[in-house]
Amino acid sequence: MGKRLTIHDIVDFKSRGEPIAALAAYDYFTAKFIDRAGADIILIGDSMNMVVYGEETTLTLDLEQSIYHTRAVARAVERALVVGDMPFLSYQPSPRDAVFSAGELIRAGAQAVKLEGGRAFLDHIGAIAVCLLIVQAAYRIVLPAVGQLIDTALPSEEREAILRGAQACEGVEVAHALRTRQLGSGVAIDLHIEVEPSLTITEAHDIAEHVKDRLIELFPDIIDVVVHAEPLGHVSHRGRRTSPH
Repeated sequence: MGKRLTIHDIVDFKSRGEPIAALAAYDYFTAKFIDRAGADIILIGDSMNMVVYGEETTLTLDLEQSIYHTRAVARAVERALVVGDMPFLSYQPSPRDAVFSAGELIRAGAQAVKLEGGRAFLDHIGAIAVCLLIVQAAYRIVLPAVGQLIDTALPSEEREAILRGAQACEGVEVAHALRTRQLGSGVAIDLHIEVEPSLTITEAHDIAEHVKDRLIELFPDIIDVVVHAEPLGHVSHRGRRTSPH
């Protein structure tokens, strides 16, 4: 199907003089069909009031009906730009009404909204544009930070590198049961190592401390390390070693 089209793509088409195919759809199956046929824009127009509901004009269509049909069309579309049509009196009374109605259509899946009225509604259009710019700016700021705000495990390649680093430390026979957690820009790890059973508790502790220091040296992002030293061949309460994850 190709990538999802945006407003910028439609503007580029126009600047290059390329034909733009725009069709109306009010339901899932129609939208799916014309999207696969190659439509560039799919409009959920207020004409649905006559086509779907049998009314004589578009004036009695309400916002809730537009939201319902916009949601159905948006679920079907994979490529075309989805445009929601703002019904009569959903935006005319005030810029606040315009922002609310546009937001509801976008929340239902529209990528753009259409309204009629020209210069008389410049304030309304400006209010919608400013709100969308604020949302866009917030999206660009928040999205990169989400990974730092949520505790997540390291990728498998990095976990394997940590295990190899621990395994290479003197006195470590086996390194396993690695748990990792990203904390903001840092990483916390919990690791089990196995050492010779003949070692004293103090000697095993010293090896664990060495592993901790070595891992912090090898991986600067690590901010907290807990190393559990166990005798070689140690079996967990389930009868097997815990696999790394």
